[in-house]
Amino acid sequence: MEENEVDFLIEGPQGNYICDRCVEGCYSLLKEYKEDEEKPLPKELEFLPTPQRIKEILDQYV
Repeated sequence: MEENEVDFLIEGPQGNYICDRCVEGCYSLLKEYKEDEEKPLPKELEFLPTPQRIKEILDQYV
């Protein structure tokens, strides 16, 4: 992408640049990721036994 194809460029600490379009794209991806993190667990995953409980059950057989 050429400099004249973007509205502005943001300079990083080491002289690297990122354009406003890339910043918007990254923001959208991060926002989507954050929303996915906040979703509740599906019902079938809510009642998973704890690791300690799994060990107790396995200890009965080993």
